[in-house]
Amino acid sequence: MPGASYASITINGTRIIYPERAREQTLRLENNDGSPVLIQAWIDEFDGTRPARDAVSPYLVMPTIFRLDPGKGQSLRIRKIRPLPNAEQESLHWLNIKEVPPAPDASDGENYLQFGILSRLKVIYRPESLDSGAADAATRLRWYRSSLDGRPGILCDNPTAYYVSLAELRWQVAGKTHRMSLDTVAPHSRQQWGIPAELGPLAGPFTFASVNDYGALVSLDAELTPR
Repeated sequence: MPGASYASITINGTRIIYPERAREQTLRLENNDGSPVLIQAWIDEFDGTRPARDAVSPYLVMPTIFRLDPGKGQSLRIRKIRPLPNAEQESLHWLNIKEVPPAPDASDGENYLQFGILSRLKVIYRPESLDSGAADAATRLRWYRSSLDGRPGILCDNPTAYYVSLAELRWQVAGKTHRMSLDTVAPHSRQQWGIPAELGPLAGPFTFASVNDYGALVSLDAELTPR
């Protein structure tokens, strides 16, 4: 039974920043493939892949289900319809965009297993009181040596009211560059990661990459903070 799974939609953005004063935000989708696709879009507070019918969100996405023909585009309109609980820090939800390709030609009599493709983007609500500090949030992170499950690790403390998306950590050991992947650190919280044994210890200065509001990587130098 052959499988049919491919992505044909271009999403013009990597995240959505929703300022408190905004009436709505938009995200453009383009179908650069030669076949139409069915799109379903929804926002959820849950960091996972539960279906749209179970989603909980203060946002409305319009349109929710639509067909996108080859060579055409469609803007998703995202509107906040309920207040968010904490006005002192950013709030994070997830935009889910699921595309279902057309059924393949079954004239040859074969059966096909067809998959929908799900893309997920961060939706970050930014209260008006936080309008000016997002660009500097990554520079205010504090880094500590830690231990995780009995192996060396690194702990990141985020004292700011912003979500800081981290992509990568790089450091040198005996002239060799080591890399490990990181992820998002929530406002006023800590996140730690174990360092794979084959990478060796982290000591001295290092470089980390954060993702700004426009989806671009920004490299910053840092050092471990003494306890």
